[in-house]
Amino acid sequence: MQSAMRGLNESAPVPSSRGERSTAPDEAGVVTVDCIADLAWINEPGIQGVRLRRSPDARIVTEVEQLGREGRIGSGMRVRIDAGTLATDYPRAGFPPAPALLADIARLAELYVDLIGCPALGLRMEVLDRAMCPRFHVDAVGVRLLCTYRGPGTEWARRDVLAHRDDPQAQRALGFAEPFDVLILKGSAWPGNEGAGAVHRSPAPQGGPPPRLLLSIDAIWDE
Repeated sequence: MQSAMRGLNESAPVPSSRGERSTAPDEAGVVTVDCIADLAWINEPGIQGVRLRRSPDARIVTEVEQLGREGRIGSGMRVRIDAGTLATDYPRAGFPPAPALLADIARLAELYVDLIGCPALGLRMEVLDRAMCPRFHVDAVGVRLLCTYRGPGTEWARRDVLAHRDDPQAQRALGFAEPFDVLILKGSAWPGNEGAGAVHRSPAPQGGPPPRLLLSIDAIWDE
């Protein structure tokens, strides 16, 4: 994981193991960290999500803007990648020809595999001009990585909002990810997490272009 960690934030120290959390978990069980190795807090009981703060990469911002102008970013790009062939397989299935963006996706994929230990993963890129999942919910997955490269990031809330779906006043976000943040969220299928999971939603649309650009990564466990 060392190469992935250095690539994600070359100016940051690379700790050899998980350190103390920089902040306590919020009321949704989401903790915000600044060190890449601290993403390992997702393995702790009671932690439902980890947000790694990252600064935008100017090279990726430029590539995304250029691809958008050329109409070369399409929604719904999906690819399955085996952990043993990460280095060669990630640029497949229609991902745009953007070296800095693809390199960052590859590092996130490597980091995810190292963190979760899955034999394969599924990558999905979505271009969203509306909220894909506008209501607060919990995913029926083990753990999902999200990174918004353009537009507002994913929002999360306390679990009690699920009991007040029809009350707009109760549907308030507790926190949100900024562009380029790495957000790892547990779902209800995480071992021992039945009846729990990170409560989250897509952000409300801000109106007008450009659309949101979202990467998601999920583990694939072959039977």
